[in-house]
Amino acid sequence: MRSIILALSVFLFSKAVVADQVRYIPHSEGALASFLDIIQNSRKSIDMTTFIFEPCHASTLVVMDALAAKARSGVSVRILLDAFMHDKKQAWQLNNYFAQQGIQIRWFNTSPLLNLNFRSHIKLIVSDGQKYITGGRNYADEYFGLFEGANFIDRDAFVEGASAKEAQKVFNTMWASSWTKTVKPSHTRISWKEVCEYDESERAAEIKDHFNKYRTELVNALPLRSCPDTHFIADEPGAKILDQHRNGIEMAESKGKHTTAEFLKFIRNTKKTMVMENWSLMPHENMRYEFFDLRWKKIPVLFITNDNMDGPGILKYAEDSHNNRAARLQNQGSMAVKQISMHGALQDNWLLSPPNTEYRLHGKVGVRDDKDIIVSSFNIDQRSYSLNMESMILVRNCPAFAQDVDAGFNDLLIVYEQDKAAGVPPNNNDNLLWTVLGALGASFF
Repeated sequence: MRSIILALSVFLFSKAVVADQVRYIPHSEGALASFLDIIQNSRKSIDMTTFIFEPCHASTLVVMDALAAKARSGVSVRILLDAFMHDKKQAWQLNNYFAQQGIQIRWFNTSPLLNLNFRSHIKLIVSDGQKYITGGRNYADEYFGLFEGANFIDRDAFVEGASAKEAQKVFNTMWASSWTKTVKPSHTRISWKEVCEYDESERAAEIKDHFNKYRTELVNALPLRSCPDTHFIADEPGAKILDQHRNGIEMAESKGKHTTAEFLKFIRNTKKTMVMENWSLMPHENMRYEFFDLRWKKIPVLFITNDNMDGPGILKYAEDSHNNRAARLQNQGSMAVKQISMHGALQDNWLLSPPNTEYRLHGKVGVRDDKDIIVSSFNIDQRSYSLNMESMILVRNCPAFAQDVDAGFNDLLIVYEQDKAAGVPPNNNDNLLWTVLGALGASFF
């Protein structure tokens, strides 16, 4: 009997040990604290890739300073940035700055025309091959509640455990890919004043001081959940879906668009209920079919998204129209779509946030059957479905973590009801021309 008890104890202990430790990061201040924490506690290596890295913003300056300090201490630091969102001067200066600090930098898809629309939208930082942060958040002030204008409410996950090996493998594959290029530093030196419109050094010092005091406390305040079935999933470099196929999952897998396949399976395998929060609701035909199937089965679905999009010029109004029209089409039967205004009660301010800021949603998260969770970079639009490299964590059978994500949904529903009670008008930017342009924009820009 004693041997049986001992064997059972060893079995249960081993199961507990292999469970990934997962924290949900729903707010701006906790997010910046988490990014700085994972950098600060790295001992051997830091590998980072993102879509937007805005070097002229105060929050990014703090991150750059933390990375440089680690590189100087002997930690291997590799940075992989998508080339599309950085102008020539920024790229030039980042190459020089990181080279001076002993940091390796590479660029994803530097082609000016050929394959211009195939981007890496992955957001990932891996520490020592053992822990990582991933989700929807880029590196710019608007993702941390620090921008004097429209900011974003975003969602990430801080993970330590076996799935970090999957995340490390994805980064290594991207780093070695033919889509990734090294650009040699220039011998011509330019100052940051020639690159950046404003000097943010004082504000960066204020932010740095704040997190030197409160970083650990903020991270520890995020609930820590043990989730044994946790996986990091990403698309293969250059993966894209240009053909139509009735079996969207099979097609996506065959093309290396693994996040697309997992997103479709996440919807399809819903048994009881599903809640999603996403930047947009402009689904590809195959995803529309999956939502239709849930409605046909009378499975309750709640989808929370924006009623006001972001983008340059005409594209912004076009995507407004396309997103709003698609939301109305999906808002029927057992599926309820709640669109949140940026002009109402939506807020995520903290101590150092500028006054009078507005917020849009930028998270890409979902909870299925109160126990399965995705935290991703995947927008519900044609680009994420077909063209962009995307990533996600998929967590199965972890109700405690699901409750953490659900809490964010509940907060948004409170905002929605507050806006209704206050008479916040919906965004009615809607006509046929805008819708057509929005559909094109969602596919090709």
